[in-house]
Amino acid sequence: MHRLLLRITLPLLLTCLTWSLPALAADDQKPGQDLPPKFEPQITENLASGKFREALLAAAKYKEAVRACYPAATYTNGVLESEADHLRISCPFKGWKRKDADLAKNSDGPPPAGAVPFLALMDPKTNDTLAAISSDQTIINKMEDNPTPGETEKLLNIYGQIMGRLFGVPRYSSFATVGELRILSLELSGQTGNPIEMRLFSHGDQVYTFVLACAPSEKAEMKAKLLTMMKSIDFHYKPPQQERIAAIHAKVTAPTDVKQQLQAIRELVLCGEYGAAGADIDTIRLTLAGRIPKPVVIEDNIHYDTYGITITNPDPQVWKSVVQKSDGMDMMMLQNRAGVDTRGMLVAVLDPIILYGSRAEQMVGEKVPEAVNKTFLSNSARGGLMNINGKIEKEQFRTFKGMLTYEATATTNIPNVKVKLLVGLHSNYMVFMLVFVDPSDAEHQFKEYETILEKALTFK
Repeated sequence: MHRLLLRITLPLLLTCLTWSLPALAADDQKPGQDLPPKFEPQITENLASGKFREALLAAAKYKEAVRACYPAATYTNGVLESEADHLRISCPFKGWKRKDADLAKNSDGPPPAGAVPFLALMDPKTNDTLAAISSDQTIINKMEDNPTPGETEKLLNIYGQIMGRLFGVPRYSSFATVGELRILSLELSGQTGNPIEMRLFSHGDQVYTFVLACAPSEKAEMKAKLLTMMKSIDFHYKPPQQERIAAIHAKVTAPTDVKQQLQAIRELVLCGEYGAAGADIDTIRLTLAGRIPKPVVIEDNIHYDTYGITITNPDPQVWKSVVQKSDGMDMMMLQNRAGVDTRGMLVAVLDPIILYGSRAEQMVGEKVPEAVNKTFLSNSARGGLMNINGKIEKEQFRTFKGMLTYEATATTNIPNVKVKLLVGLHSNYMVFMLVFVDPSDAEHQFKEYETILEKALTFK
């Protein structure tokens, strides 16, 4: 489940910004000229003050502002064109009208992190609907340790299952190759009982989801049209100028030098290469995350001062205190020294600001309704369990150490191991707590380990 517990550690060379703004002719002016001088000081000044999360938030807002410089996606004569995605699709739904309604109203909760609706169509005669949603997975992808094609397909399936639960009850799923894309198809039963067809695929660091809801009598016809639509997908619409981008990147001689990174981003924004600028901002976000102080083991106890967490080792003769990284994630563990198989407790922090930027406060935390927090916690937990082929046996919401907490027990693909997962919301971040026990004595060990964890884990 570590891929859903992502944190990154990269070195950072912090220097003051002294580069000058290159002169451009009036005819060369592009949208966003005011963005670099607005956001660069927010990033550098917060870093200089040791306010790493504030610097991360400024960088995330910078990326959103840069991407917003692209014109909105258009839909004319059945053709969708998105310059931001370099995407062109022919939609064989004649007579359907574009609707700028909130797509989330037809689901059981908010879309997953980073998901943005960019097209909604409706047949005025039948009320059949088509929704297109994009989700920026750049940070998560950059934190992966060179995922294989099979691993990418697995993560797409996890994302599809999470998306599917928002719109209905998943019934069937399969993968197929359409053109150059590997597409996941999901068949759902909607809230009203009508069928829902969902298609997901990834391109670069974006995941695209198309959701089609229709009457049962029209299912076969709609599936055929959806396939025709998938075949028309073209990612060569208004492509970026790769030579110009490469020339700007060639000036960056130290990839972790924020000064050079910000200058490259500035030049990319000024020449209208917003996609490349956004990708470089994500690199800065990883660099900034790498400056956040990490957990340390001191006299058998684990301290994570950034988030005010301490794990007190109850008995160093029985438990080994370990801080371990996996795919950039810092995991704090109490390992049972006597266990032949994996036995113990794992605690990790998921900081929404690192992964999701400026949208974090609208997605999870003290400022959103409890129902939204529950959806976020359960989606994160279920996705994590799916990543280790966890088969959930029991799940519920409860309170653990004063936190709203999702709890699930599951079998996994780890030999001779059963797990209990607790995902708690503490202030504005999430705490993942995973307990590994012997399946033959699971319930007794769960209670024993949870009692130990409740006493050992403290927050400032």
